[in-house]
Amino acid sequence: MGASWIWTRRNKSMAYRVLALGLVASTLGSFAASFGMLAVSSFNYPGAEALNYLHAYADGSQNVINVHMDTLSCMTGITRFLQISTSNTSSLSGANTLWLYDKSEDDAKLLHPAFWEQFDYVLAERPEKLIGSWEIIYIVEGFKGVELVRPEETLRDSSTPLLVLPSASHISTLGRSFKAVAGWMRIRVTRGWWLQARMEPSVRVLKHIRSSD
Repeated sequence: MGASWIWTRRNKSMAYRVLALGLVASTLGSFAASFGMLAVSSFNYPGAEALNYLHAYADGSQNVINVHMDTLSCMTGITRFLQISTSNTSSLSGANTLWLYDKSEDDAKLLHPAFWEQFDYVLAERPEKLIGSWEIIYIVEGFKGVELVRPEETLRDSSTPLLVLPSASHISTLGRSFKAVAGWMRIRVTRGWWLQARMEPSVRVLKHIRSSD
C-alpha cells in the first residue's frame, strides 16, 4: 500500500520522485540478488552433476554397471530420481544396461579391498581413500564462496564475465544472457569491480582400472 501511495504521487513533488526512483531501484536490486542466489545455488549440487555425467559417459558400455557414491555425493544432489531405474530396460542410450547404486558408509566395510573390487565406477570427494587402481575421468567443482575481483584483475573466463557464476559448460541460454548483461555492468557501472564465485574440486568420478581393461 505504501509503495502504491508513493508511486501514484511521483509527479507531485521532487521528494516523491526520489522515493519512486528508490522503489524502482530496490525492485531491480531484489530481482538481481534473487537471480544471483539462484545461480549460486545451482553450483551446490556437484554430486548430481557427477552422476549425470557418469550416466552419459558409461551408459550402454556394458551390461551391468555398479557404482559407489560417497557421503558428499549423496548430500549434494543425488536422489532416486536421478538414478536409472532397474525396470528401464532401454536405459539412456537404448542399450540394456543395468545400473546398481551403493551408498555404503560403514567405515569397516570401506577398508576391505573386496568391497571396492565390485564397483566399476565411484563418485568420491577423496579418491585417496579408495582401494585398488582407479582413474579420475571427471572432476566436478563445488561452490566455496565469493571473492572480490579488482578492476586490474581478470575473471576466470574473461570472455564471459558474470556476477557470481564461474564459467561452466552447463550454463543455459538464460545464464549466457545474464553473463552478457553482467559483463556490460562491470564495464559501465562498477568500473571493473566485480564478484566471482570461488570454486574448488568437490566430487571426482573414478573408473576402476582392472588388469583385463
